[in-house]
Amino acid sequence: MPSQLDPLSLVIAADLDSFPASTMVLHHPAGFRPQDSRILFHETVHFWQHLGQGYLLLRVDEDWQRLREFGEARKTPAPGPMKQHFAAPPADLGFSARDPHEALARFWDVHVLGPDTLLDLEIRSGRRAIAAELVADFRKAQDAGWIRHAVHGGYSDLAYDLAMEAAAGNYGLPYLLLRRQVSPVFAGVVFPLAGHMAFKSRDPVRRFRRIVDTLAGGAFPDVQPGRAVNELWEEHYLLVCSVAREIAESEGEPHIENIDALDADLLAGHPVYGWARKSLQRMAAALAWCDFEPAFLTEMKSSSRISHAPPRGFSSSTSSWLARGVPSGPSGRFSRVRFNG
Repeated sequence: MPSQLDPLSLVIAADLDSFPASTMVLHHPAGFRPQDSRILFHETVHFWQHLGQGYLLLRVDEDWQRLREFGEARKTPAPGPMKQHFAAPPADLGFSARDPHEALARFWDVHVLGPDTLLDLEIRSGRRAIAAELVADFRKAQDAGWIRHAVHGGYSDLAYDLAMEAAAGNYGLPYLLLRRQVSPVFAGVVFPLAGHMAFKSRDPVRRFRRIVDTLAGGAFPDVQPGRAVNELWEEHYLLVCSVAREIAESEGEPHIENIDALDADLLAGHPVYGWARKSLQRMAAALAWCDFEPAFLTEMKSSSRISHAPPRGFSSSTSSWLARGVPSGPSGRFSRVRFNG
C-alpha cells in the first residue's frame, strides 16, 4: 500500500517499518532517518494543505456527504464533481489540480531535505524508475561541484530543477513549466505562494495561471539574487495575497477561507474537521487575523503599486544560477546567494 494522507480522516497511512516517534521527523528530516522522514514530511504537508486551502475542503465535504449518504442508505453514491475536477486536466493547460497539489508538497520536500539528499534516496530506493539521463546529469553535476557550494553549503537551481524533474508522474510539471519561462528567483519565490492562494478558489489551475501572469506582467518587483529565500517569502506573501484577492474579486468569486467555510457548517458533524475548526479559531484569535489582515493588504497594495495593466504573460528566462538553500535544521534558515561554481 502506498503511503498517503486520507483527506476525510486526516490520518496518514505510511508504508514504513515502525520506529520511535520523534518531532525531528518534521524539524530536521534531512538529519533524522531521512528515508522515512521524507515520506512522513510529504504527507504532513498534505495535512496542512487540507487545513489551509478551501478547494481541498470542498472536495472533502463532498466525500463526507457521500459517506453520510452511504451510512443512511447503505448504497455507494457516485463520485461527485469535485473529485472528478481534481483529477481532470483542462484541455488547454495540460495538468489537473492534483498536479500542483502534489508539486507544492514536492517543492517543500526538495527545499527542506535538499535536492541532493532527496535524489540520492530516490535513486537508491529503486521504488520507481528515474530516467537514466537525469541520473547521469545529476552525477556529472555533483562531480563538477554544481550541486552544492563548497563553502556555504547552498544548493543550486540546477540541483533543485533536477529534483523536481525526477518527481513521479506530472507532480513536478507545474513548477517546471513555470521555471522554463521565468527567472529562478521569480519561480522560487512565487510558486509556493501563488500555488497556495490558487487553492483558495474553485479552479486552482486557472487561478494559479492568472496570479502568475499578473505578477510576471508587472506586479512583482525586480529581486536580485543574493537574498535569503525565506525572507523573500515573508516579504512578498502579502503582495501575492493581495494580487490573488484582486483577481478573485474581479471574477466575482471571493477566496474560500477554511475558517469561514467551517463556520458556515461545511463538514458539519465531522469529528476531525470540527476539531480543526476550533484550532483555526484559536489561531485566528491569537493572531487577531480579522483585525489586521485587511489593513496590511491595503498598505501592501499601496506600497507595491500593483499594476492594473493587462498582464504581458510570463517574463523571459534568465540564466543566473543561485544556491537556493541550505536544508533546514531544527532552527535552520535558508540562504539564497549567487552560485559561483
